[in-house]
This record gives sequence, structure tokens and C-alpha cells, in this order.
Amino acid sequence: MIKKAIIAIVIIALAATVVEAAHRVLYGHFLRPGLHTDVIRGDSDIGMNDMYYARVWNLSFRTIEIEGCRLPGGIVGTGVLYHWDVQRWEASRNDWSSLHGANNWIPRSLGGSDSNDYWSKCGGEITRVRPFATRTLAWVYKDWVTPSDSIRIAVHTSVKTPLDQQMIIYTQMFSIQK
Repeated sequence: MIKKAIIAIVIIALAATVVEAAHRVLYGHFLRPGLHTDVIRGDSDIGMNDMYYARVWNLSFRTIEIEGCRLPGGIVGTGVLYHWDVQRWEASRNDWSSLHGANNWIPRSLGGSDSNDYWSKCGGEITRVRPFATRTLAWVYKDWVTPSDSIRIAVHTSVKTPLDQQMIIYTQMFSIQK
């Protein structure tokens, strides 16, 4: 019985080591408990390797709730749209700016992606990211950002709650590849 338990522990430890090493090789950092983000390069509907997606991992034992807006369908699309900002590090100000249209930056760290009027009209739909699950919540198109810029994506966890009263999920800094 003890021998089987030891073997099980060794197998679990070995599997965890392989997962950590593979994640380090693929994404350049180790997994941490709690909320974890990765930026994944992918395809848009019109091109290949032209999008950067923010994937959030819930590596905890509690469910995380994120409020988004249900899209009406048709040409606008279907599914749930979450509120997020693409942010660029401004070394001269020692602060973040937010993307407000293609390569147009405003000197404010949050709230630059869309007008607050849109989000206030949204009914709000809760998405639950269960323990040890993942969800892609945000994206940036490669041509909206200069490749040399250091950027990150800030995902808002609510479309209704004021910014200072909600959790914001940040990706690590990254640069767009040519």
C-alpha cells in the first residue's frame, strides 16, 4: 500500500515537472497558482498569425466570474464580448497608455478600448471559469500596434462595476512579432 502511494506521488511529481517545463519552453515563464495568463499567437478570420489572444487559466480551487456582453448575432457576431484594454508601456511617463483605435494611444491606463457608453448599455452576462479551466477573453490585431512596443492586455472582470472596485487580469508584457 505504501509502495503504491509512493509510486503515485512520484508519477504526479514527474507529470507536474513535465507540464511546468513544457510551459516554460512554450511561454517563457512558469505556471503559478491562482489566475494565470498566456498570450497566444493565432489566426483571425482574414489572416494567419495576425492575432494575439489573452488566455486566462484558473489554477485555483474556486470559480472565477467574469461579466461580459452577449453579442446579438448577425454581422456583429455571436458569443460574449469581454471588456479589455491593450496597454503600452510609456517609459517617459513611467506609466501605461491605452489603445484607442489602430495605433492611437491615450495617456490613461484603463478605459481606452471602447467608450463607456457601450458597456453601460450592455445587459451583462456572467461567464464562470471553473477551477483548472481556461478561457480566451481578449485579443489584439497585430497591425494595431507597432512591433517594437512593449504591450500587455488588461481584462476587466466586469462591464458594470467601476474600475476601482473590480479585479483586472493582466497578461505579461509582450511585443508584436513582424
